[in-house]
Amino acid sequence: MPTPRYEFAHQGSSRDDGFNDGGTIQFDQDIPKSVARESIQNILDARDKNLKKPALAKFDLMYIKPQEVLEHKQLLQILKACIKSSRDHIQSSRYFLNAVQHLESHREIPVLRISDFNTVGLTGSDDDPYGNYRNFLKSAGSTNKVGGIGGSLGSFGLGKAALVAASSFRTIFVSSHFGGNGRSSGSLFQGMSCLISHELNGVRYRGIGSFGLPGERPIRQESLIPSSFYRSQNGTDIYILGLRGYKHWKEDMTGRILDHFWLAIQKGDLEVEIEGTKIDSKNIESNILNFFDLEDVYRKDEQNPIPYFLAYKKGQLFEKTLPTIGKVRCRILSAEGYPNQMYCVRSTGMKIEQRDFRSVVQYAGVFECDNEKGNEILKLLEPPNHDKWSLNNSNAKDPEGEPLPEAKKAYEEFYRFCRECVSSLIHRNDREALSIGGLERYLHLPSAAEEIMDSILEAELDKTKISDHETGSEGGFMDEQRPTVTPPRKLSVTNKKDSGDTDGGKAITLKPGDNPPPPKKGGRKGTKIGSEGAETGSEGEGEEKIWLAADAKHRAFVVEDKDSGAQHVIYIRGTKNKEYFVRLMVGTDDNYAKIPIDSVVDMRSQKALLFSDNLIREVTTDASGTAQIAVKFKDGQQYSLNVGIYEG
Repeated sequence: MPTPRYEFAHQGSSRDDGFNDGGTIQFDQDIPKSVARESIQNILDARDKNLKKPALAKFDLMYIKPQEVLEHKQLLQILKACIKSSRDHIQSSRYFLNAVQHLESHREIPVLRISDFNTVGLTGSDDDPYGNYRNFLKSAGSTNKVGGIGGSLGSFGLGKAALVAASSFRTIFVSSHFGGNGRSSGSLFQGMSCLISHELNGVRYRGIGSFGLPGERPIRQESLIPSSFYRSQNGTDIYILGLRGYKHWKEDMTGRILDHFWLAIQKGDLEVEIEGTKIDSKNIESNILNFFDLEDVYRKDEQNPIPYFLAYKKGQLFEKTLPTIGKVRCRILSAEGYPNQMYCVRSTGMKIEQRDFRSVVQYAGVFECDNEKGNEILKLLEPPNHDKWSLNNSNAKDPEGEPLPEAKKAYEEFYRFCRECVSSLIHRNDREALSIGGLERYLHLPSAAEEIMDSILEAELDKTKISDHETGSEGGFMDEQRPTVTPPRKLSVTNKKDSGDTDGGKAITLKPGDNPPPPKKGGRKGTKIGSEGAETGSEGEGEEKIWLAADAKHRAFVVEDKDSGAQHVIYIRGTKNKEYFVRLMVGTDDNYAKIPIDSVVDMRSQKALLFSDNLIREVTTDASGTAQIAVKFKDGQQYSLNVGIYEG
């Protein structure tokens, strides 16, 4: 049996393979994003439907000595030949020189292993054009995928180039096991390299090659598979030799996976394990809230999925069956500062894009199409890296360069449906209220005319700045005849003055049951809650001294419950395992009023919290420094809240 080696086909008179050939350059902009998206796409597509379990993707980084690289000397010789062929290309020359220096040094080489489970593996014979093996390792531009959960992610067959682009040697190794339960079983191992055309011993070779048996065949005899690469369980291991940007790989990969695949995880189609830390449907919410900063929700940042996750969990649901792409869903949650974007996915739950749809009411939304017909048509609208729906994509055009009729109809239906959902945000029923920054001064308006409200919202949008004290609202209608907007409730707002606590640390004494004033910009403020009649600044019997917390941030939004009215959800981030006081008022810093509280619940422990008037006690952060509470007011209405976080 011949020894496995690197092999590149003779080039003959065919064209050269250049440094930017093979599709690798388009995946070179964001290595963690490309690796996460392309590897998990393949894993979701290869999920074994018979097992009825989530596909599991594992990411682990290991280190090997340069001499441990398979056929180290031969690979070194090939890379040096690539340097000679790169004399007129600075980028290529620098790249291969770095690879050679690394192989000749004593520095360990980082290798990223991507393993999948509950999958079918690289099925198919060497020459089976429809098998997973040939599709992944022996084809470019084809997507005859076997297995999967329906509506495969791929449409170009170029995703493997992302894994090669992540390697400092442009080389990966693949090991797979497949079969059983009445199916033919087996194992295979093969490497793949995407280098450049090069010359060795007077012979010109192509840049695309492999590691395996003569004829660029995979190793299928288990005794010949290197022991460190062999696997006995169905699925596939991919080894990226010399992971680029490996120093922060775990954090970067975690962020990209949470951003792009949280819905697949939430729906139970996918589980991910990164260096032993598992992310699944049970802990996806805590992982998202712990990894991303709640304050960053309110900037337009594609790497922060919090507003879209909350929209999926708490937003208003719209459903419709469209003529071309079939049944679709949209969930929308409105809150001040939200990015005004729709998070778009197909059946596999991977984010395709975040699409802007303008609205005078700020929101985040999630669009889903998970039926087979709609998935196949929408896939035509995607480029090779599957990050946008556009009629300019080559698959969406006919041979004459004109948009395919079904692609054009699909795009128009998608866009119109999302536009309708977003437009409905300004049309509320009589149980919902708009909460837009700067709108408080219009609360006394007696008119219920819809055009007056719309003009106010339009005028306010350009003037409004994001406020940390505003509460978002959710919901909307899709009816053909939209309901008339009910004007906001008229509130009795009292002009209260700051009780002399303008200097940081100066204390005031309130009567039992009273509350500290709303927080204002400035230094650290001291407040004493104690005996009736005590003078300002004195201790008094049973007094409790609290300060505005400098270490705590918060965000609040509203969830409408059809049975019990509005529920105000408040997220707090501060010091780990620390107890805070939360004061709730309605209005702004200078104009606010008390609204009687009916109940307060810690959302994680489901414990009812103590409160006195409008001061909530025992709000304790967990080991991640966060707390979540749900508040209901006695009238069941929703309000724009003024929230103060204090410490004792």
